[in-house]
Amino acid sequence: MLVAQRSPCLAHFATQANGQWLLIRETRLSGRIFLASINGCLPLAEVYEWVAIPHV
Repeated sequence: MLVAQRSPCLAHFATQANGQWLLIRETRLSGRIFLASINGCLPLAEVYEWVAIPHV
């Protein structure tokens, strides 16, 4: 999992059954990423809750 510092962006890399990598990227604060390892979702709003995000 990569978390951007300057703008809302999570990038999640996961290996598939066939050995290939899958990249899932979310940039919306209303979005979320599913993490199979914990069988749950990670909402971007919670990750960036205390981060001041500059408006462009």
